[in-house]
Formats: sequence, C-alpha cells, structure tokens
Amino acid sequence: MKINKLFIIPHAGGMVNSYSFLCEYFKDEFQVCLIELAGHGGRYNEKLYSDFKEATNDVYMQIKSKLNDGENYAIMGHSMGAWLTYEVYYLLRQLGDRLPVQLFFSGAKAPTDKAPVLQEKSKHELIQVLHEQGGTPKEILENKDFIDFFLPILKSDYEMIGKYKAEIPSERIIPRITVFCANADDKFTPRDIDSWKTLSNKCSIYYFEGGHFYIYQKGKELAEIIINELKNLSLH
Repeated sequence: MKINKLFIIPHAGGMVNSYSFLCEYFKDEFQVCLIELAGHGGRYNEKLYSDFKEATNDVYMQIKSKLNDGENYAIMGHSMGAWLTYEVYYLLRQLGDRLPVQLFFSGAKAPTDKAPVLQEKSKHELIQVLHEQGGTPKEILENKDFIDFFLPILKSDYEMIGKYKAEIPSERIIPRITVFCANADDKFTPRDIDSWKTLSNKCSIYYFEGGHFYIYQKGKELAEIIINELKNLSLH
C-alpha cells in the first residue's frame, strides 16, 4: 500500500506556517498537505468559525479537494487539531468517503473525555499561550499591532474549544490510531491520554520530552515515528 498524502491540522491559533518545518522531514516519503483554518494565516480575511461543526465541515472540504481517486492518506492534528481530526474522521465515515489509513492525535486527550467548559481567557493569559507555543520572537510578542491582530483569532479558537462536546461514537475508529504527548504537558494526565484506547482496538502511544508544544523541539523524532508507522502499513 502506497501512502500518498499526510494532512496536518493545526492547534488553536495555529496556521500553515506553524507546521511547515515538518515538510522537510517527509519530502522523500509522501506529500504533506497543511490545513489552513478560516480566519488564520493566508485566510485571515475570512470569517472565523462559530463552532466546531463549522470548522469540521471546512476541514473536511479542504481534505476532499486535495485528494485524488484511490489515494491513500493519513491525518494528524495537534491539540485542537487532534479533536478536529477526530470529528473529520467520523464525518468522512458518515458520508461514505474513502477513510484515512491512519490517524495521528497529538497533544490532546480523547474528545469524548472532555466536557464543555466556557472559559474567558484574559489578554495576559492569551499572550502567555503564545509564549508557550514558541517560535514567535519576543519583539513580535511585544508588538501592539501584532497582539491586537492575533489575539481575537486565538480567543475565538478557545471559545470554540470551550463549547465543544464530542458525541460518544456508536462504533470504534476503524484505522489504527497513534497518540503523541509530552511528559511535562500540564494540560492532562497519563490517564487522560489512555482514554484514546477506548476509541480504537489499534492504539499506540508515544511520549516525548517537553511540554505541550514539544513538536517544535522534537519534530524530527515525531516525523520518524510517523514515517515508520506508515511504512509498516505499506507492508501489509
């Protein structure tokens, strides 16, 4: 089985540029398709999503538009992107579309284990999130114009996450799932991560050194695992 494409769905506030560094690691293996969310990055002039369903439908349409007949593909999402990956998978299944051969969930517990929590994050808290993400120079974070432009995007994403509640699926996920997390991520516990096992009979979990945005320090190691997992699929 040849794997043709890997779709990557970003975290809250994330954009295509947030994951472009991973493309170099995959260039000899398969095509990487980075998903841009409405109101983010190159789509900054579009309306932000009002809820998870709207975001799911948009990501679904992006994936469908980039797939050719018969292509085998996988989907990976980090943090909020992991929950969007979950929702897009069940939408693909509901609509009878060709399913991904594997799903990669990073930096999130299973969405079925999450209750809606409406939290108002202050400006200071949102700026702290940007610091934790890394990759944004200090002088940019201290630029008032940048903050005024970007914080509404991040705030909207967090409000969408707060309202989100996944439905308990009547059937388990069919393809193999792989879960990535960091050992110093304070957003959840190892027990939270194990909740993914309830959604699939084929689940593997990998821990990395670092915090919630470990991917920026461990991108090469992450990519190697993804490549090896998909190569194992290709052998069957």
